[in-house]
This record gives sequence, structure tokens and C-alpha cells, in this order.
Amino acid sequence: MNKTDIWEIIGDALMIAFGIMLVYVFFVVEVMGQYGMENNRYIRWFELFMGLPIIGFGIFHIIRDLRR
Repeated sequence: MNKTDIWEIIGDALMIAFGIMLVYVFFVVEVMGQYGMENNRYIRWFELFMGLPIIGFGIFHIIRDLRR
């Protein structure tokens, strides 16, 4: 493992962390009604579920980087 591999893993971990934060924030907005309110119900659910592919993409990249 060299320095560039470590930076790639850190970037992948940040992608996973930001995906988790995205799911958390929009879950709180949708279910608990805190932090403001989006009027369109479909937009709220779209924003909530878009965090899941981001988390999956980060996990895919971190596994790929660890295999190299």
C-alpha cells in the first residue's frame, strides 16, 4: 500500500459517510418533520433513497481499492 491507495480509501470512506448523512438528514425531514419541509412528497422520498446508491457506490469502490 502506498500513499495514493490510502487517499483513495479515505475518499471512498468519505463517500460512504456522506451517503449515510444524506439518508439520515432526509429521514429526519420526512419522518420527524424537523429542519424544514419540502412540499413535494415524491422529491422527499427521492432524496432519501438516493443516499443508498451513494453508500453502495462507496462500498463498491472501497472493496475494489482493497483488492488491488
